[in-house]
Amino acid sequence: MGTYRATRNIEASIIDYLTTNLNADWTGISVENTFAEVSGDNLPVVLVRTSDIDHESHELGSSSTKRFPLMLIDVYAEDDGLKLDLLDYLVEKLKAGLLYYTYVITNGVASKTLAGRIRVELPIRVTHVDLNVDKSDLSVVDRFHSLISLDCSINVLES
Repeated sequence: MGTYRATRNIEASIIDYLTTNLNADWTGISVENTFAEVSGDNLPVVLVRTSDIDHESHELGSSSTKRFPLMLIDVYAEDDGLKLDLLDYLVEKLKAGLLYYTYVITNGVASKTLAGRIRVELPIRVTHVDLNVDKSDLSVVDRFHSLISLDCSINVLES
Protein backbone atom coordinates (compact mmCIF):
# COMPACT_ATOMS: atom_id res chain seq x y z
CA MET A 1 0.00 0.00 0.00
CA GLY A 2 1.35 3.42 -0.95
CA THR A 3 0.08 6.82 0.06
CA TYR A 4 0.69 9.83 -2.15
CA ARG A 5 2.23 12.89 -0.56
CA ALA A 6 0.71 16.35 -1.09
CA THR A 7 2.26 17.26 -4.45
CA ARG A 8 1.27 13.97 -6.07
CA ASN A 9 -2.22 14.33 -4.58
CA ILE A 10 -2.55 17.75 -6.23
CA GLU A 11 -1.42 16.44 -9.62
CA ALA A 12 -3.63 13.34 -9.36
CA SER A 13 -6.66 15.45 -8.36
CA ILE A 14 -6.21 17.68 -11.40
CA ILE A 15 -5.59 14.71 -13.71
CA ASP A 16 -8.72 12.93 -12.47
CA TYR A 17 -10.80 16.11 -12.81
CA LEU A 18 -9.62 16.85 -16.34
CA THR A 19 -9.88 13.20 -17.44
CA THR A 20 -13.49 12.99 -16.22
CA ASN A 21 -14.47 16.24 -17.94
CA LEU A 22 -12.61 15.57 -21.20
CA ASN A 23 -14.03 12.04 -21.46
CA ALA A 24 -17.55 13.46 -21.03
CA ASP A 25 -17.16 16.25 -23.59
CA TRP A 26 -14.45 15.13 -26.08
CA THR A 27 -13.02 11.96 -27.58
CA GLY A 28 -9.43 10.87 -28.04
CA ILE A 29 -7.71 13.27 -25.62
CA SER A 30 -5.41 11.79 -23.00
CA VAL A 31 -4.31 13.44 -19.77
CA GLU A 32 -0.83 12.53 -18.54
CA ASN A 33 1.71 13.59 -15.93
CA THR A 34 4.97 12.78 -17.69
CA PHE A 35 6.60 13.97 -20.92
CA ALA A 36 7.41 10.34 -21.76
CA GLU A 37 3.73 9.82 -22.58
CA VAL A 38 3.68 12.63 -25.18
CA SER A 39 4.44 11.63 -28.75
CA GLY A 40 3.23 12.35 -32.26
CA ASP A 41 1.32 9.07 -32.15
CA ASN A 42 -1.00 9.98 -29.27
CA LEU A 43 -1.91 13.63 -29.86
CA PRO A 44 -3.80 15.50 -28.54
CA VAL A 45 -2.39 15.27 -25.02
CA VAL A 46 -2.88 17.38 -21.91
CA LEU A 47 0.10 17.17 -19.56
CA VAL A 48 -0.27 18.14 -15.88
CA ARG A 49 2.82 18.99 -13.84
CA THR A 50 3.86 20.94 -10.79
CA SER A 51 6.36 23.77 -11.00
CA ASP A 52 7.23 25.96 -8.00
CA ILE A 53 5.56 25.47 -4.62
CA ASP A 54 5.43 28.12 -1.92
CA HIS A 55 4.81 27.08 1.69
CA GLU A 56 3.47 29.99 3.68
CA SER A 57 3.05 30.30 7.42
CA HIS A 58 -0.49 29.92 8.61
CA GLU A 59 -0.19 31.71 11.94
CA LEU A 60 2.46 33.32 14.08
CA GLY A 61 4.32 30.89 16.33
CA SER A 62 3.11 27.81 14.47
CA SER A 63 5.01 25.58 12.09
CA SER A 64 1.81 24.83 10.15
CA THR A 65 1.85 25.95 6.55
CA LYS A 66 -0.43 26.26 3.55
CA ARG A 67 0.73 25.12 0.13
CA PHE A 68 0.60 27.38 -2.95
CA PRO A 69 1.66 25.43 -6.06
CA LEU A 70 2.20 26.76 -9.56
CA MET A 71 0.55 24.17 -11.79
CA LEU A 72 1.51 23.86 -15.44
CA ILE A 73 -0.88 22.38 -17.96
CA ASP A 74 0.76 21.71 -21.33
CA VAL A 75 -1.52 21.26 -24.34
CA TYR A 76 -0.15 19.35 -27.32
CA ALA A 77 -2.55 19.33 -30.26
CA GLU A 78 -2.66 18.26 -33.89
CA ASP A 79 -3.51 21.72 -35.27
CA ASP A 80 -4.04 25.34 -34.19
CA GLY A 81 -7.84 25.11 -34.15
CA LEU A 82 -7.91 22.14 -31.78
CA LYS A 83 -5.23 23.76 -29.60
CA LEU A 84 -7.26 26.97 -29.22
CA ASP A 85 -10.49 25.08 -28.52
CA LEU A 86 -8.78 22.91 -25.89
CA LEU A 87 -7.17 25.93 -24.22
CA ASP A 88 -10.53 27.72 -23.90
CA TYR A 89 -12.22 24.55 -22.63
CA LEU A 90 -9.53 23.86 -20.01
CA VAL A 91 -9.50 27.44 -18.71
CA GLU A 92 -13.30 27.34 -18.47
CA LYS A 93 -13.18 24.09 -16.47
CA LEU A 94 -10.28 25.07 -14.20
CA LYS A 95 -11.06 28.68 -13.27
CA ALA A 96 -13.70 27.72 -10.68
CA GLY A 97 -11.25 25.40 -8.92
CA LEU A 98 -11.77 21.73 -8.14
CA LEU A 99 -11.88 19.15 -5.38
CA TYR A 100 -8.65 18.00 -3.71
CA TYR A 101 -8.28 14.31 -2.90
CA THR A 102 -5.72 12.20 -1.06
CA TYR A 103 -4.82 8.94 -2.79
CA VAL A 104 -3.85 5.50 -1.52
CA ILE A 105 -2.61 2.84 -3.94
CA THR A 106 -3.28 -0.78 -2.97
CA ASN A 107 -2.27 -3.59 -5.34
CA GLY A 108 -2.10 -1.10 -8.21
CA VAL A 109 -5.59 0.25 -7.56
CA ALA A 110 -6.06 3.86 -6.44
CA SER A 111 -8.65 4.90 -3.91
CA LYS A 112 -9.25 8.53 -3.11
CA THR A 113 -10.70 10.48 -0.21
CA LEU A 114 -12.02 14.02 -0.42
CA ALA A 115 -9.67 16.24 1.59
CA GLY A 116 -10.38 19.82 0.54
CA ARG A 117 -10.38 22.12 -2.44
CA ILE A 118 -7.86 23.42 -4.96
CA ARG A 119 -8.48 27.10 -5.58
CA VAL A 120 -7.25 28.61 -8.83
CA GLU A 121 -6.10 32.21 -8.46
CA LEU A 122 -6.71 34.70 -11.24
CA PRO A 123 -5.29 35.63 -13.65
CA ILE A 124 -4.77 32.34 -15.48
CA ARG A 125 -1.89 32.65 -17.96
CA VAL A 126 -1.99 31.03 -21.41
CA THR A 127 1.28 31.01 -23.34
CA HIS A 128 1.66 29.82 -26.91
CA VAL A 129 5.03 28.09 -27.04
CA ASP A 130 7.10 29.58 -29.86
CA LEU A 131 10.47 27.93 -30.46
CA ASN A 132 11.37 30.50 -33.16
CA VAL A 133 11.61 27.76 -35.77
CA ASP A 134 9.37 27.22 -38.78
CA LYS A 135 6.61 24.79 -37.77
CA SER A 136 7.46 22.46 -40.66
CA ASP A 137 10.95 22.02 -39.15
CA LEU A 138 9.61 21.08 -35.69
CA SER A 139 8.65 17.64 -34.47
CA VAL A 140 4.90 17.08 -34.68
CA VAL A 141 4.69 17.30 -30.88
CA ASP A 142 6.11 20.84 -30.75
CA ARG A 143 4.12 22.38 -33.59
CA PHE A 144 0.92 23.13 -31.70
CA HIS A 145 2.00 23.42 -28.07
CA SER A 146 0.67 25.85 -25.48
CA LEU A 147 1.03 26.20 -21.73
CA ILE A 148 -1.56 27.15 -19.10
CA SER A 149 -0.06 28.43 -15.82
CA LEU A 150 -2.23 28.26 -12.70
CA ASP A 151 -1.35 29.80 -9.36
CA CYS A 152 -3.25 27.62 -6.91
CA SER A 153 -3.89 27.33 -3.20
CA ILE A 154 -4.92 24.27 -1.25
CA ASN A 155 -7.24 24.76 1.70
CA VAL A 156 -5.47 22.10 3.74
CA LEU A 157 -3.26 23.03 6.67
CA GLU A 158 0.01 21.07 6.79
CA SER A 159 1.64 20.42 10.15
